[in-house]
Amino acid sequence: MIATPHNNLRIFSNGQVVYNESTRIDDRDEIFKRVRNSVGTDSKEQFLELLHYILTQRENELFKTILKLQSYDTLGSSRAYEIFESLTKEERKYFSDINLDFWSSVVENIENKAESELIELAKYFISLTFKDCSLLLTIQRTENEKALGRAEIIKFEDQKWMVKRSIVDFDPKPLNKIKKYKQLHDDILKINNLEEQIVLI
Repeated sequence: MIATPHNNLRIFSNGQVVYNESTRIDDRDEIFKRVRNSVGTDSKEQFLELLHYILTQRENELFKTILKLQSYDTLGSSRAYEIFESLTKEERKYFSDINLDFWSSVVENIENKAESELIELAKYFISLTFKDCSLLLTIQRTENEKALGRAEIIKFEDQKWMVKRSIVDFDPKPLNKIKKYKQLHDDILKINNLEEQIVLI
């Protein structure tokens, strides 16, 4: 992601975007050097290892929850699109209007494969929401023993870091975008020579 950030990586400093897909290729090494210096890391490798450590901590309940929600998709975008296209006008209302009985059934069957394709489609949309959310990490080297607000202190390579994790953009995805997600799913599978039935997590 550092080399090809596209829309998957944005780095902010003092509230301003300083590194993203619009950063000129010729400028990326120098800008990234300033970024990792401002964070307090001594090298690009240490910066990346720090990010990996933060994201993979076993006690990181936030990220474990996101991964679990992403895994509720048992259909894949191609099958979900087929089901969605076959729905009647009344059936589509389950996804545009609040129906407590329907969504209670979805929650009851969230851990298991349901007999109803409508419920499996609902689980697909829940999964899709969390596959497309954004994770925000605020990182700063510190000498403090106590974190501020929702942040926490972690120790990495004999140094202390103040870290705050947040999740944004987890609003429900518009139903009419399912075709777009199917195309994206198909493109990823095609590029990687994978079978169409594979569910992407």
